[in-house]
Amino acid sequence: TSCSIEQLVRVESELSRLSETDELTGLYNRRGFWTRTSALLTAPRSCGGVLAYLDLDGLKELNDTRGHAVGDATIRAVAEALCRVAGPDDVVARLGGDEFAVFLCDWTAGLDALRDRLATEVISAGGSASVGLATVESVEELTVDALVVRADALMYADKHLKRSRRSSGQRP
Repeated sequence: TSCSIEQLVRVESELSRLSETDELTGLYNRRGFWTRTSALLTAPRSCGGVLAYLDLDGLKELNDTRGHAVGDATIRAVAEALCRVAGPDDVVARLGGDEFAVFLCDWTAGLDALRDRLATEVISAGGSASVGLATVESVEELTVDALVVRADALMYADKHLKRSRRSSGQRP
């Protein structure tokens, strides 16, 4: 049997979509995030930008105690919540497991406001997350890799701060 050009184009389009999409959430996956965000950073009219790197707190414990179906539902709810923060030109991705990234092109309300908005949305989805925020201006080399490395380091600093507050009896 032979395929028409239209069928081949549809198959190629579907394969491309699948290679860049997280199956559980429908968000971009790591490849899709890198591709889309790189394109935004290198565009002639490159947007400013903030990269939010999020790691869900307690997902392993949730999976272990309440089951993976509950964990998956939480991941999907958090994905939807992050999409409520993002605009049409922004990029939202599940990078794997319990890690998400959001690249916001034109966030102007400040980093504290973004951290609060993300926390509120994630909590509304039944989760909690450690967050690292890196601005385009905060990295020397303007690449997705540089932004992710900076935001990931800041996310781990946030996670360690929460742990130390919990162990000392303070509110996270």
